[in-house]
Amino acid sequence: MHLNNGSSWNMRKRRRRASPGRILLLLALIGGLLYFYQFVIPTVPRPFVPVATATRSPLSYVEEAQAFFATGKFERAIEAYEQAIRADPVNMDYYLELARIQIHAGDVEGGLENAENAILINPDSARGHAIRGWALALFPEQGDEAESALVKSLELDPGLAEAHAHYAELLSDQLRWNEAAEQARQALAISPNSLEARLAMAYVFESTGNYDEAIAEYEKAQSINPNVPTIYLSLGNNYRAQGDADNAISLFQKAIALSPENAVPYSLIAQTYGSIGEYGKASQYAEQAMGLDESNPRLHGLLGRMYYHNNELEKSLPELELATRGGLTASGVRVTGLQPGPGIEAEYYYTYGLALVKLERCSEAIPLFELLLATVSEEQDEIAVFNAGEGIRMCNEPDSTAPAPSP
Repeated sequence: MHLNNGSSWNMRKRRRRASPGRILLLLALIGGLLYFYQFVIPTVPRPFVPVATATRSPLSYVEEAQAFFATGKFERAIEAYEQAIRADPVNMDYYLELARIQIHAGDVEGGLENAENAILINPDSARGHAIRGWALALFPEQGDEAESALVKSLELDPGLAEAHAHYAELLSDQLRWNEAAEQARQALAISPNSLEARLAMAYVFESTGNYDEAIAEYEKAQSINPNVPTIYLSLGNNYRAQGDADNAISLFQKAIALSPENAVPYSLIAQTYGSIGEYGKASQYAEQAMGLDESNPRLHGLLGRMYYHNNELEKSLPELELATRGGLTASGVRVTGLQPGPGIEAEYYYTYGLALVKLERCSEAIPLFELLLATVSEEQDEIAVFNAGEGIRMCNEPDSTAPAPSP
């Protein structure tokens, strides 16, 4: 079959000759495509597939936590150690360092929990039992268990300065001062630059009334870490015991600067102002303390006492009622009342009763005095028994004047 020369399809049609510029352009395009598929496409996340993120090493959190602790930023240090634990949940040391900082910051329950977490990882951790014993010793009813933990720690590692230090503090609380001093000396001999060892020696001196020696040791602890609020609280307490209210208040204010959300330094300033008769200032600080820990009956009792001594009887009654009977605060926070007993608890009861007497409400006051006399003996608290007896006498003799409770 003969093809028509006019056909549009010509097998012998000549190709156009390519120019060098076109070839270079084509090669550039091909190279660009190869680069795109080889290097760009792999970096583009695939739809619906989780993207891997870079994770920090636990050690970086630990270094951060140590820096925060050294500068007194306890909350930040705690957060950093919690991050380290999330990154490495089986590292016992992270739990122990977290527990130590929590106890220094006043979170004793949190510290106890993390010390026990460390012991779960390694039941033979001498340091774990030492820190657990330290935490338990801060609960008065846990003294026996605290001593067992500290003795076990020393059995596991007799050269652990922390264990000797915490045992010294417990023995001081148990009035076993010779043993306490020996444990504190051992702690310092093992580790003279240990914060815990210095604090233990200071506490033994403080417990035995050697306030100058205690202050010297607390100042040495302060030189190891100048940003621990409890050191300033302890220094303030020693100055207050010596009658130096100005120095005491100044030190308590430094503790507030380091830990503004802690109610303790506010309450100590209130007590210090109260001890020198400045009840208006005392009430202001007691109000701040109570506002930071509204469920604490002792803080309500402190505020009620300061109001009473400042002749603000109507304001004192609801605070003293919360301290002794419990109930709900104006903001709806529940307070559990304290049982009568010698010491500060008795003071809340008889101050409440005397405030009621002054407001001519003896029918409410007498049961408080009778309850106090039934539960507290003269040997336990002579002042409480005297004030309760005086309260009953004044109710039976309407012309009597209610005394100011003894501080």
